[in-house]
Amino acid sequence: MLGGARSGKSAFAERLVASGPVRYIATAVVDPADTDFAERIAAHRARRSAAWTVVEGDPVAGLGQATPATLIDDIGTWLTARIDARKAWEQPRGTVGPDIEALVAAVGAYPERLVIVSPEVGMGVIPATRSGRLFRDEIGTLNQRLAEVCDEAVLVVAGQPVRVKPEHVAVVSEQAADALTVGATEWTAGGVAGVGSVGAVGTASGAGRASSAPTAARPGAAGDSVNIGAAHDGTGVAGNRAATDGADAGAQEVATRPEARDGGVEQFGGQADSGVAVGGSAAEGVAGTRPDTGNIGVAQTDSGVATTTGSEAGSGSAMSLSGSEGAADAVESGNAGVKAAALVSGGAGANAAAGGADSVSEDDGGAQRAVGLSKGPAVQVGFGPVVAPDAAVRAAAEARQAELTKPLGALGRLERLGNWVAACQGVCPPKQFERARVVVFAGDHGVARHGVSAYPSEVTAQMVANFLHGGAAVNALARLADATVRVVDVAVEGDTSAEISNFKVRRSSGSIDREDALTDDETRTALSAGSALADEEIDSGADLLIVGDMGIGNTTPATVLIAAITDTEPVIAVGRGTGIDDAGWMRKTAAVRDAMWRARPVVKDSHALLRVAGGADFAAMAGFLARAAARRTPVILDGVVVSAAALIAEQLAPGASAWWVAGHRSSEPSHTIALDRLHLEPLLDMNMRLGEGSGALTALPVLRAAVATLTDMATFAEAGVSTADSTEDSA
Repeated sequence: MLGGARSGKSAFAERLVASGPVRYIATAVVDPADTDFAERIAAHRARRSAAWTVVEGDPVAGLGQATPATLIDDIGTWLTARIDARKAWEQPRGTVGPDIEALVAAVGAYPERLVIVSPEVGMGVIPATRSGRLFRDEIGTLNQRLAEVCDEAVLVVAGQPVRVKPEHVAVVSEQAADALTVGATEWTAGGVAGVGSVGAVGTASGAGRASSAPTAARPGAAGDSVNIGAAHDGTGVAGNRAATDGADAGAQEVATRPEARDGGVEQFGGQADSGVAVGGSAAEGVAGTRPDTGNIGVAQTDSGVATTTGSEAGSGSAMSLSGSEGAADAVESGNAGVKAAALVSGGAGANAAAGGADSVSEDDGGAQRAVGLSKGPAVQVGFGPVVAPDAAVRAAAEARQAELTKPLGALGRLERLGNWVAACQGVCPPKQFERARVVVFAGDHGVARHGVSAYPSEVTAQMVANFLHGGAAVNALARLADATVRVVDVAVEGDTSAEISNFKVRRSSGSIDREDALTDDETRTALSAGSALADEEIDSGADLLIVGDMGIGNTTPATVLIAAITDTEPVIAVGRGTGIDDAGWMRKTAAVRDAMWRARPVVKDSHALLRVAGGADFAAMAGFLARAAARRTPVILDGVVVSAAALIAEQLAPGASAWWVAGHRSSEPSHTIALDRLHLEPLLDMNMRLGEGSGALTALPVLRAAVATLTDMATFAEAGVSTADSTEDSA
C-alpha cells in the first residue's frame, strides 16, 4: 500500500484488514521530543481496534511467526531505523542491502494474509541533502522489491486507491469492496462507479484460498459502486486463483446470468485465473458508451479499465481506458448481459484487443516485457531535431570568465567546459551537479559465441550481479565522484535480478555476422525503453547523465556500426576489445566484415541499421541519448560502445551531440573514428578500454572542476584585485 504523506494509505490499509483478528506491526519509535510525530502515532492508535495485537519492532522478526492477518505500518520508518543502526547515512548506497534482502525474503515466504504500508517517495518532498537522496534511493529500491513479491500493489492518492499491480486481475470480496466504498473511495468513470480489484492483498505467495462460486447479487442503480464477483473466506480474504488453480493464465470467458441487466448489478461467476472481475450497470455519460447500451462489464487492467458492452460472447471489441497516452477505444453495443471481456496491458500506446480469450496477452515471465507498452506490436518512438544549449547564457558565461580573478584563458579547457554546462543548464553561473547518474545498459550478443572475445557470455550476467553488489570499477569510481549507478538488463542471456530486468527486450541479440540482431518490434521496443529510462532518471532529479555498457562481445557490433556509418575499412576499425590475441582479432575482423556487408544496404536508415547490425542495448542507449538531449540534460559519453550508440542517436535527433561531452578516448581504434564524426574532443586519454562508464566517471571530477571555477571563484571587483586594464589606467 503505497502513498505520499497524509495520503490516507494507512487508514485504507486498516480498513482492508478490519474484518477479523489482526496483528499490527508498528515500526515507528516515539521520540518524546517530537510532539508532532507523537500526535500522529496517537491518532493511529486511536483508529485501531482494541482487539488487534500490536507488536512494536522489527517486521522481519515478526513475520517469522504467521498469523491470519498482519499489517505492517510503515516501511519508511523501518528503513530509517536500519540506516541509523548501521550508521549508513554517510556510507555508500547499498549499505542496508542485507536488511532489505532479509525483509523481502520474509515477505515473499509469508504464507498468510499480509498488508504492507510504505511511502511512495516520488510523491513527497525529499530534502536536497545527501541523506535525503540516500533515503529516496533506498526506499525506491525497497518498494520495487516488495512490489515484485507481493500479489498486489495499490497507490493511494488523496484517499483514493489506484491499483498498479497485478498483471493478472484478482477478484475482491464484498468486505474489501465495502472498505473501498467507505470514505468516498469509489472509482468512477462518467456516471458509472466501479470498485477496483484490490482484494487479493492476501498471501504473498499468491496462492488463492477463496472459492470461485459467485455470491448473491446486490441490487443497485446506475452510479452505485459495483459489487465485485468473488467469494471470500471467514477472514474476508479473496483469493485471485480459481478452482482450476493450475489452469493457463490466459483470458477466461466470463458468463453473466440472464437477469443481470438494466437495473441491478449481477456478479460474474465462473472461474478466472487472470480473468475479468467486475460487472456493473449502464449509466449515461460513460466515455465511449451510449446511454442505451445496456449493462457494462469492467475489467481492471494494470493501468486502466477495460470496458465492454454487448450481447454475444467474443463479438466486437473491448475498450481499454489506459492510464497513459495513446489508448485505443472500441465499444461493443447491445442490450444483453456481458458475455466476455478482454484484458490489455496498460502503458503508452496500449491497444484494445479484439474480444474473447484471444485478446489476452500471456505473461512470459518478464523475459520479453515490452517496456511501457502493450505486449502487442511496439509503438514507434518519435525523435527529431534538438534545440541547442542556450547561446545567450553561454555568452554570459564567457563574459564572466573574463571577470574572474585569473588571466582570461588561464584555465584552458576548463573554461570552455564551464561555459558549456552553463548553456546546458540555462543559467550563469551554473549549479554544481547534485545528482549525477550512471545508467549501465547490459546486453549479450550472439556474435560472442564465435570467438570474437576473450571471455564467455556468462560473464555479462556475473558482472551485472557484481554491479548490484557494488564491487565493479563503475561502483568504485561513482562513489569517488559522488554519482549513483543504475544497471539495466536489456538483453542479458541469463536471468538477472527482477529489479533490473523490467526493461528487458530479449535474451541476447542475434549474431550480426549471419543474422539480424533484432526484429522490427524489438528495435522499437528497445528505443522506447531507452527513451523511458531517460525520462525516469530526469524526472527523478538527475542533472547529469553518464551512459555505461556491459556485454561480452559488444565491441564487435559497436565497430560495425561505426565503420558502416563512417565508411571505414574493418581492418582499420577493429580493436582488441577485451584483450583478444591475433587469432581472435582475425576472427573478429571477419565477423565485422560480414556484418558490414549485411548492414551496408540499410546504413542510411537508423532503425534498420540497429535491427540488422546493432542490438537491444545499442538501441536502448541510442533512445536514451536522444531523449536526454531533447530533455536538455547534459551527458558524459563513455567509450566505443556508447559512442557507437551516440552516432545513431545523432541521426535520430540531429543536434543531440551538442548536449554531450566525451569523457575519454578509448584504446579501440573505432572510438577515435566515432568521436571525429561527432566532433567531440575527449576530456581524458588514458588508454582505457573497460566500458561500464568508467572513463566517463573518471572525467566527471574534471567537469565538476569546470563548474566550481566558474561558479565559486570571485570576480576582480568582488576580491578587490586590480585587472590588467585598471593597472594600465592608473599608469
